[in-house]
Amino acid sequence: MDSPKWGKSWTDGVCDIGMFNLRDALMEWTLFRIVIGKVLSSLFSAVQGQWSLDRTLITTLSSTLAAAINLRVMRLMEPMLLHFLKPYQPRSKLQIRVCRTWVTKSIRDDPQPTGLDCVVVDKQGDAIHVTTNARDIQYFLDHLTVDDAYEINKYRVVHNRASNKVVPHATIIELNRKTIIVPIQKTRQEIPMQWFNLIELEQLYERIDRDVELTYIFSCLMAVQLIENVTIQRTRIAKKRNLNLENIRGETVRVTLWGEAVTSFEDSGIQSLPPPIFVALTSLKVKQYQGKPVLGSTGSTVYFINLDIPQHSEYRRKMKVSHAKRLLLDLIWARTSDTSHVHPAIKL
Repeated sequence: MDSPKWGKSWTDGVCDIGMFNLRDALMEWTLFRIVIGKVLSSLFSAVQGQWSLDRTLITTLSSTLAAAINLRVMRLMEPMLLHFLKPYQPRSKLQIRVCRTWVTKSIRDDPQPTGLDCVVVDKQGDAIHVTTNARDIQYFLDHLTVDDAYEINKYRVVHNRASNKVVPHATIIELNRKTIIVPIQKTRQEIPMQWFNLIELEQLYERIDRDVELTYIFSCLMAVQLIENVTIQRTRIAKKRNLNLENIRGETVRVTLWGEAVTSFEDSGIQSLPPPIFVALTSLKVKQYQGKPVLGSTGSTVYFINLDIPQHSEYRRKMKVSHAKRLLLDLIWARTSDTSHVHPAIKL
């Protein structure tokens, strides 16, 4: 998947990251107060010689303006909410938590890293896609840790991509080495630990071949296929692995993992987990096969096993009642080369 394109410069006009900081804002309002003071003084002097002007009116007006200025400065000192970010507009510091990261790679015979990407969330539960360029991958891997909270400043805000949006926000944040990153202590009550845009399986029909926004799902893992090597467009070999998922209403869907998602799933240690196993998958594309929706991973797909989210508790409780027998099944991870079928779970 291609990364968002970078602008001409980090200091083009109003896009200058350092332009809109607290020092400049204070200077702006200090000058404003001086001007207003001179205007009021001139007004008072002008009318003093003609009629008696109530000094209380002048004092009240001056106090109101001062209060408005102080409120504005206080707001500038507070972290900005992700909801209010706009492309190429002045912005202030953010306080966020890193929900997940992944390295985006080019799509070719020899994939190369093109950037480090993240999803971050703020105290309001709003999320945004954050990206860096290829040369800064290791730098930000050293400075950003999943689940940790940070205060960041001197970043760039650009338009989100037109399709394959990881987060349905109008913008994307771009970081570089001038970005200021300060670790902060925030509880999960202050800033959520995760952000998902989960949909139900019956909603997948509405998303077939509509990839403006990528799809997130949560379901029970029922079966895992072997890894296969397949030829893509007669030019390259890719690894794939199919997963069978089922929701609490007994509806099923097939998810095909591609590339590195296959390898990481193999290495996740899922074989040792007792059933039921619940999985959340992010950034999927929805296609159609034999009249039914099927899902495929993208370069932005990240999966989570038995994640502590409200859906996990709900699934565990309801599946225990409606699928008691099936929850005693065990996933078989075959070690042979036979890929002609999905290995069934052991039936009691």
